Amino acid sequence: MFAASETFEPGSRRGWAPPSACPSRDRPVDLVHLSIQTMGDRALEAEILDLLRTQIAAISASLVGADEARRATAAHAMAGSARNVGAFSLANAASRLESEPENAHHLASVEREMARVTLFLRSMQQPI
Repeated sequence: MFAASETFEPGSRRGWAPPSACPSRDRPVDLVHLSIQTMGDRALEAEILDLLRTQIAAISASLVGADEARRATAAHAMAGSARNVGAFSLANAASRLESEPENAHHLASVEREMARVTLFLRSMQQPI
């Protein structure tokens, strides 16, 4: 496992590396990582991104007025899903919230990252 203060960067020994210059890592979802995870299956990528979009909406709603235990549980679920898909900034924010569910700054950070990922996913649906 990793400490909430650490950030996950795939591609190095043990999965940890300094922030990369890879442009895909600057996006809310690292599409290169997702493509590797899905072995290039575009239909699977679309399905996974739809699931992420649905989970973000559900977790966002569940965080409203949630007590610390429910907030930590929701943050744990969000961190795992986001990390698997390649939404590393969201995963890191959610991990911090999971560790300190009472921290309003961490909650705001998760909400901001969820909004950022949602906007990114919507932009991918727009015709070019």
